[in-house]
Amino acid sequence: MNDVWLLNALDRAVELHGLTPHHFASWVAQSGLLKDLALLLEGFTAWFAGDFVKVIHVLTPQLEAGLRAISEKLGRPVTKAHPKIKGASVAVNMGDLFFMKEVADALGPDITLHLVTLYSDPRGLRNDMAHGLMEPHAMNAAVAARVLHSFLVLGIWDQLAKARKPAKA
Repeated sequence: MNDVWLLNALDRAVELHGLTPHHFASWVAQSGLLKDLALLLEGFTAWFAGDFVKVIHVLTPQLEAGLRAISEKLGRPVTKAHPKIKGASVAVNMGDLFFMKEVADALGPDITLHLVTLYSDPRGLRNDMAHGLMEPHAMNAAVAARVLHSFLVLGIWDQLAKARKPAKA
């Protein structure tokens, strides 16, 4: 039921402000988290075109890259030792990122819960999408809107983190 509110809010914002995929990409770019905005533009353009399968498959990994960039900005690792291959490393995954205290603190409890539920929980979107468990009919406007909304939050994560810090006396 809540999907209706998010979908209507996004549609109204696009209509009222004449938003384009470039506006969404610029919003995320202000965070400085993603160096190359080409995939963001592909994903946002797909949302405007109603290609929700593409939105989900293109933007979800970009959100993970953005979270890794937050971890890096906070001085936390973005890779970890490979569990089986000596001397090799792998990218820190979303679950690991959300359980880093610094990352969770920077995002705040509400945003962390929102993103964990959507992207890290075994019952969430990313798990089903990344492991091929999500059927095409499940990749709909509502799910794509949640992904898009995640990027709106990502665009101002640092401003939200600063606003939560108590003022120094």
